[in-house]
Amino acid sequence: MVDATGRPVLRSRQRLDFQSRQAQVLALNPYLYEYENYAVERRPDGDFEMHFKSPDGKIDFVSLRACESVQEIHEQMEDLYNFLADKTSLTDFEKKIRFFVQPEPSSMVIPESFFSGQVSLLLPDWTRRFHNKEFRSVVEGLVVENQPAHIQVQTHWLSPQAMLELERHYHAWRRLQIEGQAQEAARALLYWLATQSTFTTET
Repeated sequence: MVDATGRPVLRSRQRLDFQSRQAQVLALNPYLYEYENYAVERRPDGDFEMHFKSPDGKIDFVSLRACESVQEIHEQMEDLYNFLADKTSLTDFEKKIRFFVQPEPSSMVIPESFFSGQVSLLLPDWTRRFHNKEFRSVVEGLVVENQPAHIQVQTHWLSPQAMLELERHYHAWRRLQIEGQAQEAARALLYWLATQSTFTTET
């Protein structure tokens, strides 16, 4: 499930085949409106994570990312509930969910859409112009006007912290390439792009 910005927040704790996934999607919607189905729990490592579970336990979702601050994750849970339960505005159910793939239990969890024809556009959000929401809209509009019809562009506005994280992943990617581990290098960078936690606008 995603939050109001479209950022993936929760994923099913179970790995589902196609039929099971479709059945869970059909059953999911009514449970989104019940506040008692949302919870915050502490992990063994001391961090906190969100949980979403139906009363019968057949639907069981968990955070994609843990959080060190209990206050912060409670705020995230409140925001997520308000969005999924249509407390502030009505949103189509299809816009509240996103599908993920995990070929093996030990492999990475990647948004299914990431394997379609798409590119990631990374831009800083702290410069004077790019910090202006109206100018951002102009940039995103130009991208939409010029992108090929068969390509989806995801625009990521990166904070200074996220940009430093990107540079760290980029240098690790280059190092692994030099060491002859090109596939592993690409996989690590792919995972960061697919799951990075900064504000994302899909154009």
